[in-house]
Amino acid sequence: MQQLTSPLTSSKEADFLDNNHRIINYLRLSVTDRCNLRCIYCMPEEGVKFVPHGEILTYEEMLRVVSLCVLHGIRKVRLTGGEPLVRKGIIPFIEGFSCLVRGFEKTILFDTGGDGYTLLGNMRQLGIKPANVHVIILSHIHGDHTGGIKRLIEEKSNVDVYLPTSFPGSFEEMPTSLGAQVKEVSGVKEILTGVYTTGELGNGLKEQSLVLITYKGLVVITGCAHPGIVNTIRKAKEITGENKVYLVIGGFHLAGESASRLKSILKEFRRLSVQKVAPCHCTGDGARRLFKQEYGADYIECGVGKRITLP
Repeated sequence: MQQLTSPLTSSKEADFLDNNHRIINYLRLSVTDRCNLRCIYCMPEEGVKFVPHGEILTYEEMLRVVSLCVLHGIRKVRLTGGEPLVRKGIIPFIEGFSCLVRGFEKTILFDTGGDGYTLLGNMRQLGIKPANVHVIILSHIHGDHTGGIKRLIEEKSNVDVYLPTSFPGSFEEMPTSLGAQVKEVSGVKEILTGVYTTGELGNGLKEQSLVLITYKGLVVITGCAHPGIVNTIRKAKEITGENKVYLVIGGFHLAGESASRLKSILKEFRRLSVQKVAPCHCTGDGARRLFKQEYGADYIECGVGKRITLP
């Protein structure tokens, strides 16, 4: 049996109660003090004094607060701060992706999320020891997929790291200096028995995806599918010679696409014999809704801490 695990969640119920003894499971996190709103529940009439940026909580400190709150029952977090997206580095902070693959010769971590603190914290929550990760595969250069690698390798340096050849040399120096074995990937490569990388795909931003062979068909794991999710599935079928695709999971990069474009992609999924889908990360809410309508019981809700057992 192979198992996919996409880190984090907690099974704990709520520890926080309001004055009426109602469960509090929702946290609002302001990522900047430059809020131009005056909400009565968090902003006093006299306002707040702006402070130097160096005195605002760092992302690592915010993640520590959120992680502790999750342990005590917080289930939803909303970022606020008026214009939180103006804060540098916010995207990797909120959108990290990572997927653990078990059940083959070695345990694989596909992408490492946006930062090491979150990655290692999530792994602890799920009972995953860094020492048990043998292979790291990075899909593409974006920080929300590569940000956690340094801290992970600091915990487990005896690991093989597969990077697209398009990665800058300066990035490769880091895992090498920490003792990891870096292997560059340009074309199709069999990493383990039944486990392939598509090799670099795309004309602009280069990206590799992971392909697993199971007796029910292929499992295709994408980071963001920048080269196109349909193109990625076609490549997976081409390199393996397999016709059936049991599951496609990961970021489909469809946020903001028109309904007509999404419906066209859904038709292609059916033509390509995709049985199940688990879209997440950069797929977009509208795309996820259409995939859910189309696939029904074969649609898998996918997010932090999700475990999927494969045939």
